[in-house]
Amino acid sequence: MGKPSIFSSDYKKIMHRRKIVFRVSIVLVALAVVLLMYGKSTIPNLKKLAGNIKMYSKIDAGKYNDSNAVNDKKDVKGKDAKNDAADKVSPDKKESGKYQIKISDAETVAVTYEKDEKGIKITGIEPDDGNISFDIKDDMQAITFDNPKAGDIWIVDANGNSKKLNPDFYKMSGGTRQVFYKNEIMKRYNNDYVWAAKPKFLKDGRIVYQSNLPWFKDVKYIYIWVVDMDGQNNNMVANTNSTNAVSYGGFLNDGRLIIEHSGAKYAVNVDKKKIEAID
Repeated sequence: MGKPSIFSSDYKKIMHRRKIVFRVSIVLVALAVVLLMYGKSTIPNLKKLAGNIKMYSKIDAGKYNDSNAVNDKKDVKGKDAKNDAADKVSPDKKESGKYQIKISDAETVAVTYEKDEKGIKITGIEPDDGNISFDIKDDMQAITFDNPKAGDIWIVDANGNSKKLNPDFYKMSGGTRQVFYKNEIMKRYNNDYVWAAKPKFLKDGRIVYQSNLPWFKDVKYIYIWVVDMDGQNNNMVANTNSTNAVSYGGFLNDGRLIIEHSGAKYAVNVDKKKIEAID
């Protein structure tokens, strides 16, 4: 019987078994010598001794096998733990992209976004040179912005779908219900008229914006308007009593938007269609 290779995975097991066989062989030879010397009277005791030796051999071999099994389990568990750790260490990959949005025959803007395994999030707009006023929804799933030259406001969602929110005409609510068209009004005022500008998301997803509508006068006040994200329910809220664009602050606990002009702060109540001064 040749010696097993030390590189064999069963080397230790084979050598251990050979040691057991060698020990048992020595004991059996000794028993044979005793039997020859003292006769049959020693057989019962010898049987008991042989049984003990056999039991010891099984227990010893079992311990060795159990030890190997435990070690194997530890090795497998260790490998699994390493694999799990490798999976957890892998960072999320993020991809950046842009949606090219055509806002007029001659103008295009780029809405920027980031994409990872959780989805797409809007991050901004280009060019971001201060000429375009924009606001990103809290969940980063949409952006609204204006086109100052054309007097329009837009919305773009996280999938790149775009929509112009303001109508290109205004119909008076009383009297003759006369219709005024944006292009004609802009020409009359040499483009010095705010049709729709500076959109801002409310907490409920609706969008407020600023306009000189519904009046066409020499003194042009800024009015707050509100519209749904799909362009529906476009309604005037209230007069700011300012002839200049107002700035947006944060929100009150009840969801009202804070606006500022002339050094004072006001809360816009969209549903009650009024603006109230606040401290």
